[in-house]
Amino acid sequence: MTRTLGFHFIQSFKEHEISDPYKAHEIGLKWAEKFIGDKFQYIISTHVDKGHVHNHIIINSVSLAGKKFYANKQSLKDVRDFSDEVAKEYNLSTIPVNKNAVPKSYKEWNEEKRGNSWKAHIKQD
Repeated sequence: MTRTLGFHFIQSFKEHEISDPYKAHEIGLKWAEKFIGDKFQYIISTHVDKGHVHNHIIINSVSLAGKKFYANKQSLKDVRDFSDEVAKEYNLSTIPVNKNAVPKSYKEWNEEKRGNSWKAHIKQD
C-alpha cells in the first residue's frame, strides 16, 4: 500500500512579472498562511531556474494533531482561490478559470507530458 506523505503545489508567476525571488517567497508564505495557517507543516522553496520565478510548496499530509489533509475538488479550488487572492494583493496577473476544462489526474498529466498518454494519442488521431 502506498501512503501519501505530502502534497506538492507549484505557484508560478508570469515571466518578467516578478524578478525578485524574495518577493516571490514572501507571496508564497502569504499564500501558505491563508491556505494552511498553522494546521499543517509546510516548506516553501523558491526557484529561479526556469526563466520565471516560482515556488514549490510541500505540505505534510498529516498535521501534528493527527488530522489528514484531504486533496479534493474543494481543497484544490481553495488553493487556486487563495493564490489568486494573494496575487491580486500584489497586483499580479492571474489565469482566468476555464469553465470548459476537463480536469486531469496527476498521473494522466504526467503521462501526457511524457508522450505516453493513450487518451492524448486518441485525441490527436
